[in-house]
Amino acid sequence: CSFADVTLGVGRLHQIMRDMAAGLPQTFFPEGAAPRAMLVCAPDETHTFGLSMLAEFFRRGGWDVWGGPNTAMADLLSGVRSSHFDVLGVSVSHNGHLEMIRNLIRQVRRVSLNRKIFVFVGGSLFLREPDRVREVGADAMSADAREALLTANKARGRHG
Repeated sequence: CSFADVTLGVGRLHQIMRDMAAGLPQTFFPEGAAPRAMLVCAPDETHTFGLSMLAEFFRRGGWDVWGGPNTAMADLLSGVRSSHFDVLGVSVSHNGHLEMIRNLIRQVRRVSLNRKIFVFVGGSLFLREPDRVREVGADAMSADAREALLTANKARGRHG
């Protein structure tokens, strides 16, 4: 496939995902009580569709979602420093980012307004090499968006 074919195909997948998500049941929390998630990809990540799907699952689950595939690390750190986030989710597709992700998670834990922020990782790297989860300092790994939402909801219950 050409780059244009892939771009058009991924664009269509995004549209299908939005259309399907609109028909799913949605969870609502009282005003101001929605849990908050910061969801990001490793810098320069090209595989971002999974993160978009993850964000959609979290929104339908009633979560207030921040971040996205193009979130600068400085913006992520500023966000967790100034606002309470229950979870941080990081998507990574290859091991070239491991040291950067390890440092990012360490920094998030150091500066986060929520001292008990729950960090989970996902993406093809962790599916291939699940032992890397502890190596980067994450609390858990999720294989898909549904599992990530369940994990985040359980973690929020433990951490208040």
